[in-house]
Amino acid sequence: MAKSGDKNKAQQGLVPTSQNTKVELPPELKAIIDQIPKEKREQALQSILSFKLTISSGPLPSPEILAQYNEIIPNGADRITTMAEKQSDHRMKLESIAIPAQLAESSLGQKIAAVISVLALACATYCAAIHETTVATTIGGATIVSLVYVFITGKKKGSQSLQEKNPNNKGGR
Repeated sequence: MAKSGDKNKAQQGLVPTSQNTKVELPPELKAIIDQIPKEKREQALQSILSFKLTISSGPLPSPEILAQYNEIIPNGADRITTMAEKQSDHRMKLESIAIPAQLAESSLGQKIAAVISVLALACATYCAAIHETTVATTIGGATIVSLVYVFITGKKKGSQSLQEKNPNNKGGR
């Protein structure tokens, strides 16, 4: 049963909570709550006010939540911790394979590009030697422009990738 003081507070938009604190409701919410029958209003308010948002960053929930898992599932916290450790080991194993493979692929691509560039410049030089200057200029110019473009865009992509991985590093490298 509501006391007269609680009634005045409810009319002002102040609602008592279970922690003996008062929460001011927005007028829109107060208008909706006023439409709820009086006998169900307190239950509705408790449902609204008992919402709690917990955000956890990282592979494990907070210790409090782990303790709650232990209450529900036998050895729940240990099982969750073991799962996080296995996932971490799995990721490190994949990275130990993937990173060297990516480096080898990149190195092979650079070697092939170097061979193609040398061959194109050799062709351009040969064309210039036999007085085919238009062909020599086209082949040589296209080769140099392509190389410059690839190195510039590759460097920008590398810097962007590093920025994404480490946003605190403002200088790129």
